Amino acid sequence: MGNILEYFQGKLYRKETIEKWNLPIKVQEKLNIEENKYYFLTISPEEERHGHENHIHLCLYPTKSEPVYLIEVETPVILPELLHKCLELIKENTKNIITTTGFCKSKELCYFGIFFSILDPNEVNLDELIADIKKVEKVNDANIFKYTCEGSGEA
Repeated sequence: MGNILEYFQGKLYRKETIEKWNLPIKVQEKLNIEENKYYFLTISPEEERHGHENHIHLCLYPTKSEPVYLIEVETPVILPELLHKCLELIKENTKNIITTTGFCKSKELCYFGIFFSILDPNEVNLDELIADIKKVEKVNDANIFKYTCEGSGEA
């Protein structure tokens, strides 16, 4: 697999850590700091240069639970209906999709990832979810990664 973690790093933070960042008040309000326990930060490199320096994009997503998972899907091409079917499977099982990402390594080798958290771990069987995604037409392979406040790796 392409290991999407190489391209889109992420880390889960507790609310207390985010509060210590001393973000502007308007940003804190938009993040709904009082309502969420965790915040998931994703970082992706930006190939396009602005001026003379490389830069990265940071995204911070509020979530109510730990851990956050990433399902990486390998496919020859990222088709809207393929992504939609995988999103439906995850939404049916977890009800808490955070964001998606994707890229192609070559003309016929692409990856997309779906970040999500699980509100009730007793209701979700991750092995069954991965098996269902692998059955979707045009999916070559799928893998799952887990992000906690301590780090990330294969789930």
